[in-house]
Amino acid sequence: MRNLLFFLLFIVSPNVNGQLDSLLKIYPKQKGAEQVLTLSEISYQYTASDPEKAVRYGKLAFDKVNLLKNPKLKAQVLNDWSIAYLIVGNYDSVLVLAKNAHTIYSQLKDSIGIAKALNKMANANFELGNYAASLEQNLASLKIFEAKKMENACGQMYVNVGVVYEKFNQFDEALRWYDKVAVLSEKLNDTRLMLDAYGNRGVVFMKQRKHQQADKNFMNAARIAEQNQEWRKLAFVYQNQGVNARMQRKHQEGIVHYNKALNEYTKLKDKTGMSLIYVNLGQCYIDMNDTKKAEEMLFKGLNLAEESGSMTQLRHAYNGLSRLETLKGNFEKADQYLETYASYMDSIYSDKTIQQVSEMQVKYQSEQREKELLKKQIENDRFRYWLTISIVSVIALALLVFVLLFNYRWKVQSEKLEGLRKIEKERGRIARDLHDHLGAELTLVASKIDIAAFGTLQESEKLRLEELASMVRNAGTVLRETVWSIQNESVNPTDLIEKLKKFAERFMDGQEVQIITAVHSTQALKPAQALNLFRIGQEALTNAFKYAGATELHCVFENNVLKISDNGNGFDKNSVQNGFGLRNMEKRATEINARFTIDSTNNGTIVLVKI
Repeated sequence: MRNLLFFLLFIVSPNVNGQLDSLLKIYPKQKGAEQVLTLSEISYQYTASDPEKAVRYGKLAFDKVNLLKNPKLKAQVLNDWSIAYLIVGNYDSVLVLAKNAHTIYSQLKDSIGIAKALNKMANANFELGNYAASLEQNLASLKIFEAKKMENACGQMYVNVGVVYEKFNQFDEALRWYDKVAVLSEKLNDTRLMLDAYGNRGVVFMKQRKHQQADKNFMNAARIAEQNQEWRKLAFVYQNQGVNARMQRKHQEGIVHYNKALNEYTKLKDKTGMSLIYVNLGQCYIDMNDTKKAEEMLFKGLNLAEESGSMTQLRHAYNGLSRLETLKGNFEKADQYLETYASYMDSIYSDKTIQQVSEMQVKYQSEQREKELLKKQIENDRFRYWLTISIVSVIALALLVFVLLFNYRWKVQSEKLEGLRKIEKERGRIARDLHDHLGAELTLVASKIDIAAFGTLQESEKLRLEELASMVRNAGTVLRETVWSIQNESVNPTDLIEKLKKFAERFMDGQEVQIITAVHSTQALKPAQALNLFRIGQEALTNAFKYAGATELHCVFENNVLKISDNGNGFDKNSVQNGFGLRNMEKRATEINARFTIDSTNNGTIVLVKI
């Protein structure tokens, strides 16, 4: 839906032309640390107007500082230089520079420097799709800023954390963080924080399809951004106004907003922002059946996304290209784009990532509660001290201490158990939401397509609509298969094999192929294990039926080993070892720390996955 708005600490003022001219004139006359500081400042100030120049001057500052024995200055140069790469969209370089700065700051025990480096790493990891790492680094940075009572910096961290939860559609949690931003902005009279609160709450309301509330927040955000000349954030607001209009099928209005955002991102030379807008424009033109314009926009967005390596932007681009090829009737090409899109989805929103995000949420909340408990304990210690001064009996004091400690321990244990219950409840809620809402939407879409197919008189149009309806139903089936694996704490191997059998029967659609199953294990599987084993089994069964000409298939689970075998004509492993399907099976096995082997001869193929 949108690109992450870069929440950089102490962003430079837009009125820097006079300062830059002065700095550019004096730095050649300077030497040593003074010259390095000037070059680093030039790089820092160029980030708002010309990121490419910011990169060059950052490199020049780094070359100069390497000649000096000044680790603190070197860390500052690395940190400022990473901001330029962040704006350009070179996220791998951001991670390298920020990690080096973090190492130096750690050696110097400079906690604020550590927090700033973590902030840059968190932003880069977000764009690369490493959401768990981004959340962990944001929370670590927040912890330092809270300890130092740096409230403005804390506000920016609140925004970053809220954005990660928003990506996982945990809207209540995201709004809780954004509300903290709004309260803090009023306390500090900070219009930039208020802008962040309006803009990000607008996005949440938009995703909840509360379009009027979203528009109201976006209008307030745009007003503040224009007043403060926050052009990058104004572009962010424009792009989300475009999304909100498109969701209401106001395509022309959406295009107007997108072009406003594109104009701002182009002036800022922000390739990541430009990539997002091009893809969104492409989606709009698909909705309007303008395939030529849509293709032009989507490939512009894809090329920019490939330059930056942003998994989020790549996912958006391939999703749009799949829609476009489906509209053009190129279903095979559409499936290829859809598979690529799905691979990025699996990488970003894996069970492991979701679990890590949930665990960090519980950990942060536990730490906050521990701080409150520690504060209360300090207060009670004072109370006990004055109670002792008042000659309260030793027995009464000992009893009080015992009761308080027992109460604290009981409360901590209760809160830990409650946290675990909330995690399980959240997993169940996600599964229900996927099934009840997204599943229902897919069913509704398929039904409407069927109605359209029934009403058309053109045979080619009818066939196209029926094929599209079939694709939507298949998507619903994939959704139900995913929900099946995550809705319980564990999965019985018998259920796994039964699911594979039903998939094979459905896929073969009455063909004369014998399916033989067996289960010789009672050990339960974890949800992530079950889902990945199911996907591997799907791929193996599909290949056996489509390409090997098999008439007999075996699905067996024994001694923690899934075995898929057939009596087909096999294949040459050397000729297909780079195939997408085989790589995908190996990748899924690696994700659950399983051993994957495949053996194929003229008498059949055997796939083994040992967990």
